[in-house]
Amino acid sequence: VVWHLGGASLAPDSPFKLKLNFRNNMLMLGRNIPYTEAVVQLYTLLLTLEQRTEVLGTDRFTNCLSIFETLSKEERVTMLKLAASCGVFRGRTIILLRRILNLCSAAVYVFTGHFSYAGAVFKAHSEFRKMRKKVSKDELVAYLGLMMLDTAQPHARTLLELDTEKCLYGAPEAGVRGMYDGWIVMDSFRHRDGVFKVLKDALCL
Repeated sequence: VVWHLGGASLAPDSPFKLKLNFRNNMLMLGRNIPYTEAVVQLYTLLLTLEQRTEVLGTDRFTNCLSIFETLSKEERVTMLKLAASCGVFRGRTIILLRRILNLCSAAVYVFTGHFSYAGAVFKAHSEFRKMRKKVSKDELVAYLGLMMLDTAQPHARTLLELDTEKCLYGAPEAGVRGMYDGWIVMDSFRHRDGVFKVLKDALCL
């Protein structure tokens, strides 16, 4: 556990701190937005089907899971690919808009005489281009497929137990790069208070 107080080790007006803020913000958005948008799009597609189908129960999320399970393999894969394509497109669009806004900020810094701040923004963009890891459509399809299977089968906790089903959606090697083989933002929504137990089990703590 690492405890820290914001950017207390850096001065509030530090160009280096500004560069880190811009760079890390873009890296975070670039890594998480495609997954978030893909999940939202998948849920929207299932809600559309729900409105056209007679389903029992008032829990719309459970209804969506039930509808997904009734689809054929081809229909599931098609729906996942559509949601994944939307996630990739939305992710690239939002990053592009964010970079344009960042350049506008840099222009303001230049016009107001804060050249070191403008330089920090350009350095942030340069480092972002070198460090970013683009999210592929196949990676999103694999993630969405695992998410739906894991939600429908809460006792199948490990990736090893899901290998057979995982191959159904392709890209079985797709995963986040790091210690935790998952996406903590979406997993925290799925597991809520149980997310810490999931993390503990996954990391063998």
